[in-house]
Amino acid sequence: MKVHNRWRRLETINLIPSENVMSPLAEYIYLNDMEGRYAEGTLGSRYYQGTKYIDKLEGLLANLMGELFHAKFVDVRPISGTIANASVYAALAQPGDTIVSVPLNSGGHISHKTTGAPGIFRLKVVDLPWDNEEFNVDVDESIKLIREVKPKIVILGGSVYLFPHPVRELLEVSHEVNAVLLHDSAMCLA
Repeated sequence: MKVHNRWRRLETINLIPSENVMSPLAEYIYLNDMEGRYAEGTLGSRYYQGTKYIDKLEGLLANLMGELFHAKFVDVRPISGTIANASVYAALAQPGDTIVSVPLNSGGHISHKTTGAPGIFRLKVVDLPWDNEEFNVDVDESIKLIREVKPKIVILGGSVYLFPHPVRELLEVSHEVNAVLLHDSAMCLA
């Protein structure tokens, strides 16, 4: 087991997102009793007993995230990126609205496409232009596209990507057309 762990953690690059190596701090959560406890419900109103410390931790995290993002309402409970993305679509878009996202063949994620949650919510999905030489979103062409289609949501991020996506560069044009920029950054290797 030691040989396997050393090889997978220190000597290889894990390109399958679900096999990515967690930081020791994140992994700590999985090494304690909280990992296997049900904390269904909301703070102070759980369906199972014995969650007072989970409530404390979740409350602290929600407060910190609210301060960090200047958000009045924060829910840190989504169980996956796909569910988190679906929550954003449900809250910010209506059937028939347009969203733009990274093409699947360029590392985009299924939860940003009509075969995923956007299809369930009947959203129109338009691919962001991609620069094959830079292996990243084409900023200039994306700015043109965003101005043209005026999406409700601009999505950056994907299944795996090697270089940070141009969040700062596309934020201003997103605001210009009254769109929200969603950065699904769970799988960035940079």
